[in-house]
Amino acid sequence: MAKGVYERKPRPCPTREKLLQYIILFREDHGYSPSIREMATAVGVRSTCTISQHLVFLEEKGLITHTEGKWRDCIATTNTLPIPALT
Repeated sequence: MAKGVYERKPRPCPTREKLLQYIILFREDHGYSPSIREMATAVGVRSTCTISQHLVFLEEKGLITHTEGKWRDCIATTNTLPIPALT
């Protein structure tokens, strides 16, 4: 590594972990997924856009799936936390 260049280590995102755990538990309790607004409230985020970005990340990592255009239909592909793929 060149002098003065630091390697950035990925850090786990606690918000994503909370979000995934919330989706898993909500589906177990209700039989359907929470709305984006409910997800935002549950993890302490005001912006639904931020939740959408987290959901896209989780989907890219293969941790959730959903019907295109319908995040309310998201399903977790795992139910084990913490998840190494979130780092």
